[in-house]
Amino acid sequence: MRPLFFEWPDDPAVWTAPTQWLLGDDILVAPVLEEGATEWSVYLPETPEGEWADAWTGDRITGGGTGTVPTPIDRIPVFVRGDSIDELLALFRE
Repeated sequence: MRPLFFEWPDDPAVWTAPTQWLLGDDILVAPVLEEGATEWSVYLPETPEGEWADAWTGDRITGGGTGTVPTPIDRIPVFVRGDSIDELLALFRE
C-alpha cells in the first residue's frame, strides 16, 4: 500500500488526491470518506498503457484525468491499471 506520488512524483494532480493509494503496482483504491455519498471524484494518473478499468464493472477509462464514479454502499472505487486489467479483473468477479 503506497501513495500515488511514489509512482507519479512529477504529476501535480496526485498531490490533490491524497486519500487515494495503490495496492501493489496495478490496483488504485479511492476510499469514500463522506457518509451517504452516492458518487465520488477519482483521479486516474496517466499510464504507459493508457487506460484503467473499473474493477467492479470492467469499464475502461483513459488515465490522466479526474472523473466521477457511482459509489453504492457496498462498493469502494477500485481501478486496475493497463496490462493487468484482464488478469486482475477476474479477482473481482469471483
